[in-house]
Amino acid sequence: MATTSGKIRTPEEAVARIAYLSSDVIISVQPAHSIESEFSSHLQRYAGRKDLSLVAANESGVPELQTIRYNNDPLLSVFTPIRNGKLVTVTTTSSILVSSVPHLYRLANFPVVIHVSLQPSQYPDYSSITSIRNSGFTFLQSETLQEAQDIAVTAHALAIKSGKGVIHFFDSVSSADDNHIDFENPDVVSKILNIDSVRVFQSSKIGGSSIYADNGRIATISENTATGFTSGGEDSTESAVPGQTTAEVPSKASSVGSSKSSSVRESSVDSQASSATTVDAPNVRAVSSDDIYNFVSGIWDQLKLMVGREYTPFHYTGPANAENALFIFGSDVASFALAIDEGADEVFSKAGIITARLYRPWLGSKLIEAIPKSIKRIAVLEQIRRKTTKWGPLLLDLLTTLKSGPGVRQALRGVVQNLVSEKPIQNLEVGNPDGPNASSSEDTLSQPKVESAYMKILDQIFDGSALSQNLLSKKGLFRKESSWLIGSDAWAYDLGNSGVHHVIASGENVNMLIIDSTPYSERSAADAERRKKDIGLYAMNFGNAYVASVAVYSSYTQVLQAMIEADQFNGPSVVVAYLPYFKENDSPLTVLQETKKAVDLGYWPLYRWNPDNDERGEANFSLDSERIKKELKDFLARDNHLTQLMKKHPQFSSTISEDYGTEVRALQKRKAKDAYNELLEGMLGAPLTILFASDNGNAESLSKRLGNRGKARGLKTIVMAMEDYPIEDLPTEENIVFLTSTAGQGEFPQNGHAFWEAIKDNTDLDLASVNYSVFALGDSHYWPRKEDKHYYNKPGKDLDRVLANLGGKRLADIGLGDDQDPDGYQTGLEPEAPPITNEDIKIESNYLRGTIEEGLKDTSTMAISASDSQLTKFHGTYMQDDRDLRDERKAQGLEPAYSFMIRCRLPGGVSTPKQWVQMDDVSNEFGNQTMKLTTRQTFQFHGVIKTKLKGAMRGINKALMTTIAACGDVNRNVMCSSLPTGSKYHKEVHAISKRISDHLLPATTAYHEIWLKDENDKKTQVAGDAIQDFEPLYGPTYLPRKFKITIAIPST
Repeated sequence: MATTSGKIRTPEEAVARIAYLSSDVIISVQPAHSIESEFSSHLQRYAGRKDLSLVAANESGVPELQTIRYNNDPLLSVFTPIRNGKLVTVTTTSSILVSSVPHLYRLANFPVVIHVSLQPSQYPDYSSITSIRNSGFTFLQSETLQEAQDIAVTAHALAIKSGKGVIHFFDSVSSADDNHIDFENPDVVSKILNIDSVRVFQSSKIGGSSIYADNGRIATISENTATGFTSGGEDSTESAVPGQTTAEVPSKASSVGSSKSSSVRESSVDSQASSATTVDAPNVRAVSSDDIYNFVSGIWDQLKLMVGREYTPFHYTGPANAENALFIFGSDVASFALAIDEGADEVFSKAGIITARLYRPWLGSKLIEAIPKSIKRIAVLEQIRRKTTKWGPLLLDLLTTLKSGPGVRQALRGVVQNLVSEKPIQNLEVGNPDGPNASSSEDTLSQPKVESAYMKILDQIFDGSALSQNLLSKKGLFRKESSWLIGSDAWAYDLGNSGVHHVIASGENVNMLIIDSTPYSERSAADAERRKKDIGLYAMNFGNAYVASVAVYSSYTQVLQAMIEADQFNGPSVVVAYLPYFKENDSPLTVLQETKKAVDLGYWPLYRWNPDNDERGEANFSLDSERIKKELKDFLARDNHLTQLMKKHPQFSSTISEDYGTEVRALQKRKAKDAYNELLEGMLGAPLTILFASDNGNAESLSKRLGNRGKARGLKTIVMAMEDYPIEDLPTEENIVFLTSTAGQGEFPQNGHAFWEAIKDNTDLDLASVNYSVFALGDSHYWPRKEDKHYYNKPGKDLDRVLANLGGKRLADIGLGDDQDPDGYQTGLEPEAPPITNEDIKIESNYLRGTIEEGLKDTSTMAISASDSQLTKFHGTYMQDDRDLRDERKAQGLEPAYSFMIRCRLPGGVSTPKQWVQMDDVSNEFGNQTMKLTTRQTFQFHGVIKTKLKGAMRGINKALMTTIAACGDVNRNVMCSSLPTGSKYHKEVHAISKRISDHLLPATTAYHEIWLKDENDKKTQVAGDAIQDFEPLYGPTYLPRKFKITIAIPST
């Protein structure tokens, strides 16, 4: 246990001690290796003495202390331990907050505590706090030394109870003159933290692996325990089950998915079990501002009973009948209070001071309760140097609460006089307007002296000679300059957000020198979560950049060669230079020793990668490490006896294998898939997911064939390999079919192995609402021995058993496909459904209507459906495609060039000259300007696209001609032989032909409903109000085949 007696002198010491007692992992952020922060000196002292923590769950009971430089993306190190059930605390200055905004919005829903000392220390800037006020964190402020200790305890207890992140911020200088305080009793801290709740959280793990992209996680709470904090004294018993839960919101909303992904942190030790498998799953909701207030009030009530100190969200100091008040958001509030007490009565009478201890969430109602009702005017004092809005953040908060306009000695006099004036001045600045420049920050980076070796090389190559000086005096004559960006290995932690990615992706002619300073003796190879990414490998994968790995204390010549080649390369160049040191003021001898170790043992390889070498016929990659080159040759000369010892599918930490870009792209693909699925749900019938596992392609081809059949019947079918299917989506499926082959000794094929490993021992999946079926493919004679017969179709049988045990309902019993059957595995399938014939299409078409009208409105394709293409024949048109363009459009990934042929129905083959002209106009306006006369005595138009079909049909009808029944399984036409020498007979026969043709026309009104409109562009009702058409001659199936009639005219 940490020391229980002693005196605390600074707020950083108070906060560091509470953080040490209340954490499993402490991340101490400091400016540099050789410069300790205000927190790290105390934390290292506790860790050096092996003081015990109150909550650390490891065997030693000593929390893990990680020291990270503030420019090494320190909050990135929080995700892994917090997901593993460890309580994480970060001690830092305010300099990292704004740059860590991408992480803050995600960490807000984890129980992490961040203690922030506002900087610069002599002139603290509160804009770092207001800039992140909407990140979702709870913000607590302390002003005195005693408050720093009490609020630190509050922050840790609140994070555990609410499941949300807490930021505790303070100004260390304002309490510099405070009296020293005693250490807080560990028993008090232990009771406020509620160790039982801590153990429940530590026994659970939070799912998810993404560290950059937001996966929708929110902190939730059970409805029945939302009131949940009981205060009491030392003898009071407090429930260890406040009921908070923490949920990962699934991308596809469902009750099963929500309950599955919720992990109840404080309900029981066995809280990892999914609430989807329980009988009465508790209702959960997101943690609200009222919940935060209830939790923090309960903590402060308990603190009051134990130590006698009282805290409220807003603190008011002043007379009860005050009319004026100052709302101060800044440091050293005590100076303002002292100035008011010592001031003249005529100026400072009836004036009070308001401060906020709970800054976020903003509780406006509690502010109104805290101040006297006599207050008429409030002045807002904000200690903010970098204004980003016209009005200050606190002023806007106050306006939303009070719904009124805004309203130390000499400065304070001006503030109060401005308040009581008839026209107060808005945005009145008080105090010294000139603060320190950004460059004067205490954490400003400086170049370590040991790095000067590389700077000297650059100077010697590009700057250090008299000739160079002479040339530089005429640099206006030059066009090309050597541009170098020099950075540290901090860029290796997040390549997606750092300048490395942007420089390489831009393709610009920019050179980068990245200095890696991690000593070989302190490499973090054992801790995979904290390893850096390989910038050289990352750059080489782009293929457009020159890459070199150098070490000046190993091969000076190689450094020179790499820098010259990088400068000559026309494009981005990345030179990764090794310069190991423990502290910035290490001697060159230390750097030399560490460099020799790293290079000789292969930890730091020396190489060069030049993409331009392809043009010269040389190898792109050059390995310059002689020792590695020799060992590599020796290794390749040996037999590969140990190759099977490595993992078949090696897994790397997400901090190494992932970056912001890959996670965002994965999230975009997931959202696109969900959006596509929702679109299909609105267009098609019931869903059907088909998963296959196949080595030789039989199961895959069978799955695709089954999927096509499902689509033909209106189902929403999705076909994919088992390895590509997310196992967490399985409980949300409605109908799912598995097809698997048999590999090896009854094993799953390669692309189904991962799915089987994920499901075989899974007890969290609830498939009560899932309908499934399994079809297995195998060979019963593959295993000749009797004892091996059970391997026949073993993967399918095992999968069917596991799915049944998880509550799935069988659509059909398992099917076993045997290659020894007469038809092979086809015998195991049920008889195929009868094919859809033309008669089926005609019966279901509602007398030739089908979905033609809908197909004509679909502008996503120039085709119509296969069934509609059978029906449009009855309307006188065929769908065709240009065979000359078929292969070309297929190669371009385009659909065929569809168009339509229209045929007129012309009884007896007679038309007037006017009709001839009108038909020619139809061909020119709607077709490809081609009109054919057929041997069937009809006109034919070709090249009519779908969008012009209706226009062509109406043009034909305006000429008093029609296309109905010119094609299809009906009488298509009645032809009459022409006899110019016997015209009187022709006239009689033509009249009879027309009567026969009219008699054999279909009686359906579908043609007129689809194609014809009146002069007002409205469809005209051409039949009565019958509920359904009736075909007295053809019936609903019409004829099996087409037929034509020709009437011959005798010669005499």
